Amino acid sequence: MTKASTMLTNGVVIIYLLCLSLTTAMIFFNNVEVIPINDVLTFGDYCYLFGKNFTGQIRLEKKCARWTCYPNISTVVVVRCAKLPQHCHTIGFYWDPLPKCCNTVCDPNKFMCQTGDNRMLMDGQELNSTKPCVRYACKHGTLVTQTCQGHGDSKCEAANIDPCAPYPNCCGAAKICQG
Repeated sequence: MTKASTMLTNGVVIIYLLCLSLTTAMIFFNNVEVIPINDVLTFGDYCYLFGKNFTGQIRLEKKCARWTCYPNISTVVVVRCAKLPQHCHTIGFYWDPLPKCCNTVCDPNKFMCQTGDNRMLMDGQELNSTKPCVRYACKHGTLVTQTCQGHGDSKCEAANIDPCAPYPNCCGAAKICQG
C-alpha cells in the first residue's frame, strides 16, 4: 500500500467513526410552560406581582421567564421553562430569547417508548388501551406490555367483556367454563 492510500483509508475510518455519533437520535424541543396568575393587584395599566410593579411585558433578569400584564382582567401570564423531564438536559441559556432559552434535548432511548400503534409514552407513563386490550408502561425506554390474564383450562374463556372499555375492563370480569 502506498502512503497516500494508507492516509486515505485512515481518513475514511476517522470520518466513519465521527459519523457514528451522528446516527444517535436525540429529541429536541422547547420545554415551555404558560401559567396564568389571576386576581393580581392592578393600578391603571400596571400589575403588581411578587414585589414587582410593571406594565406590558418584562423579562426577568438572569432568568428564562417573561411576565405579561393584563390589567383589564387582573391577570399576569408567566411564560417560563417547564420542569425538566428525566434523562433530559437544557441546552438553552437564560440570556437567549424565549422559547430558545428553554431548548431541551433528551435521549429517546431513556426518555420515551413507542407502542405498536405509534403512540409515544414518556418515561414512567402508563396507558390503558382498548384496541389492543393491553396496558403499556414505559420504564427507562423499555416498553412493558401487560395483556389480559389467560385461562389455564382450554374449556374456559372470559365473560362480561366490554370491548369499548380500556384495559383491564376489556379483558372481562369473569370466566365461563364448559362441561
